[in-house]
Amino acid sequence: MNAIEIIRKTRDRRELTKTEIHWFVDRFVQGDVCEPQMAAWAMAVTINGLTPDETYHLTNAMFQSGRTLGIQSDSLLVDKHSTGGVGDKTSLILAPLLACFDVTVPMISGRGLGITGGTLDKLEGIPGFRTNLSHAAIQAACNTIGCVITGATNDIAPADSLLYSLRDITGTVASVELITASILSKKLAEELDCLVFDVKCGSGSSMKSIDQGRRLARSLIDTGRRFAIRSRAVLTDMNQPLGKAVGNTAEVVEAIEAMTTGKPSDLVTLTAQLAYHVLALANVTASIEQINDVITNGETLAKFQQMVQHQGGKLAQLPPITWAPVNSPMSGIVASIDCARLGNLLTSMGGGRLQKNDNLDHGSAIKIDVSVGDRVQRGQIIGHISHDISGDFSSELISSFKWSDTPIAPLPLILETID
Repeated sequence: MNAIEIIRKTRDRRELTKTEIHWFVDRFVQGDVCEPQMAAWAMAVTINGLTPDETYHLTNAMFQSGRTLGIQSDSLLVDKHSTGGVGDKTSLILAPLLACFDVTVPMISGRGLGITGGTLDKLEGIPGFRTNLSHAAIQAACNTIGCVITGATNDIAPADSLLYSLRDITGTVASVELITASILSKKLAEELDCLVFDVKCGSGSSMKSIDQGRRLARSLIDTGRRFAIRSRAVLTDMNQPLGKAVGNTAEVVEAIEAMTTGKPSDLVTLTAQLAYHVLALANVTASIEQINDVITNGETLAKFQQMVQHQGGKLAQLPPITWAPVNSPMSGIVASIDCARLGNLLTSMGGGRLQKNDNLDHGSAIKIDVSVGDRVQRGQIIGHISHDISGDFSSELISSFKWSDTPIAPLPLILETID
């Protein structure tokens, strides 16, 4: 067995065996399969795809390259995974919210790269917050609070971290099969009973169309079920930011606002819907009204505060953000908002990464104060920017908008649900 023949088989659309896939992944982690060979194979997968069996075996091989969290819990282990979007901060609310319903949430999250922000980056905007918890600290959080949001330790799916860093620099990030294996190899380490996928579709996500989103959702659900995980996918719109804030510290502040006031309404609505689906899979009876009440009655905020304190964070020391307004140059109806452009703008301000090891300015942020379909007058505030209000940054924010003279229907928040 050799790497070159495995690359050739995928290039030629010949199905790999379980043994070949496990050998290839194991040798890659050990260093015997070199990075150029893995990059070549990843490109072959991106172009030709994998069969469902190959996707399952790849996921299993990547999962088995490491260990599990080994969480001991009397309640069901549940989680949500988002495929990533602009302003997507639901995890900050959802993890403590679910813990209020007596399920355990051992959430392994990631960092942002490119236009989509990472949950760990947002939380690290809280002074002192630790995202590199040991297995013992993760277990302690699950025991005492019921939820934790942490990064993967070095022994959790190491094959995934090695492969992902290659995919990012070789144009192979958008492969449905590689995304499936990447997500599930880490989630399998949580030993979950139930998992809901929030599959983003639109300009601010890797899945640009709903058809692409459906294909990814189907792959995630079908592969997850082969590992006995109860799963469901919710396809959600990412053609405008979720909530108003885009940027690490600003998104933490907005999540706290949502847990206090119930606004922004789209953020709270989506979080409640995701919680409903997770709880339904876990056979926990809760209505949307009950879930909304728990979001805003102080229970979720108290859990969030406990989680932050357990992980060393100091919410009282969150640095304030000074906002400068951006005014509309014209009157009209908002026809579209280019989320990818906003994500790139935040990156250029220092709030996102181009390379894996780039340092972040957690305080850099954007706010979008109008939605698609809104009527706007010239001079009206359409957004805010936290950075130096230079012409480049403000004009780039304005350029993300397109305008219409005729009415535009508001965008749906939830596109469909797939079981």
